[in-house]
Amino acid sequence: ATLKLDSGYWVAVVTSTSGTSKVFQPMAIDASPKIVDGKYAAQTISDQSVKNAPVDVTKGIGGNLAESTDAYTVGQSVPFTVKTNVPNYPTNSTNATFKITDTPSAGLSIDASTIKVTVGTDTVWQNGAAVNAAAFNTATTTTAESGYTFDFAKDFVLAHPGQQVVITYNAKITSVALADAAKGTTGNTAKLTFNPNPYATNTAEPGDNTKVQTYGFVFHKTDKDGNALEGATFTLYDANGTNMVTDENGRAITSTSTTVNGVAYVYFDHLGKGTYTAKETTVPAGKQKAPDVTF
Repeated sequence: ATLKLDSGYWVAVVTSTSGTSKVFQPMAIDASPKIVDGKYAAQTISDQSVKNAPVDVTKGIGGNLAESTDAYTVGQSVPFTVKTNVPNYPTNSTNATFKITDTPSAGLSIDASTIKVTVGTDTVWQNGAAVNAAAFNTATTTTAESGYTFDFAKDFVLAHPGQQVVITYNAKITSVALADAAKGTTGNTAKLTFNPNPYATNTAEPGDNTKVQTYGFVFHKTDKDGNALEGATFTLYDANGTNMVTDENGRAITSTSTTVNGVAYVYFDHLGKGTYTAKETTVPAGKQKAPDVTF
C-alpha cells in the first residue's frame, strides 16, 4: 500500500474493512521536513515493515479475568472467561485454522450447558449447541465435562477478521480434587491453534491458564486426658453452624479422627476462603460430644 503524507508525524493503523478491528500493529512514521542548504526539503521515507497484530488468549475467573481465586469450596461452581480474537487472514489464504481448546485438571468439571461463545456482537454457541452452525467444523467441535474444543470453519474465520471472541462457562469443583490435598490448587488451560503463515500448514499454540486455590484445616482430637481419640466424626457447617456444607453431589463433608504417630487428626480440605464450623456428629462410645470447632 502507498500513502501520500503531508509533513509531520503520523501513526498508521490498518483496520479490517469495517474500520473497527485493528488488523496490524500501529506504525509510527516520521514525515517531518528536513533542512537542506538552509531550506525545507521533503523527508525521504523508507518502506515500513508491517507487523501482524498478536494472536493470544487471556483467561480468568469471573468477570475481572483474575488469574486465581480462593472463594470456592468443593461442590460450588466457578465462572470462567476466555478472551481472544479471530486471526486476520487474507481472503486468499490456503489455510485459516482457528481452534480454541480448554482442558481442566482433576477436580474441575465443566458444565457444558453453560458454555456461551460470542464473536463480535453475535452469539454463535449457547445452551449446548451451535446458534450459527456455519461458524464451526461440526466433526471436530466438542464439549464435555472434561473440556471443550471449538474448531471454527475457514469461511467463518475469513469473514470475521480481528473480531473479539469471548467464551464463558461454569465449572464445578469436585471431590476428585481431594486426592491431591498437598497441592491445594486445581485449574485449567485455554489454548489456541492458528496458522502464523496462512499459506503453510504450520500452526502455533499460545495458551493461558488459571488456578482455583483452596484451603485445608487440621486439628487434634483427644479425650479429656489429652490422649489421641480415634473414631470421632466431624461434619462441616457454615460459620453460624446452621447450614451443612455439601460436596458436588449434595453429600455432607465429613472427617473422622485418625491416629498418625500417636496423634489423632481431623482434617478438612479444598475449602474456599471463609469461616466454617466443624460439629462432632459421631461420638466414640463412652465419650461426651466435643464443643464445636470454628475456623
